Amino acid sequence: MPKQTGQAMVEYLVVAVALVVALLVPLTPGGESAVEMLMNAIIDQYDAYAYAASMPPIFED
Repeated sequence: MPKQTGQAMVEYLVVAVALVVALLVPLTPGGESAVEMLMNAIIDQYDAYAYAASMPPIFED
């Protein structure tokens, strides 16, 4: 029986390339990719956090 070597590396490379392609391909024609959507969501959430953190504290007596 012939010795098989290197098969795991090929399988890993195929899965890694498929994952990168899936993340970078636009989800709709002319739309954003999953990576762009994630980056926009992070930016929006950080902007909201920064706005809330910059507000003065509210003291109620």
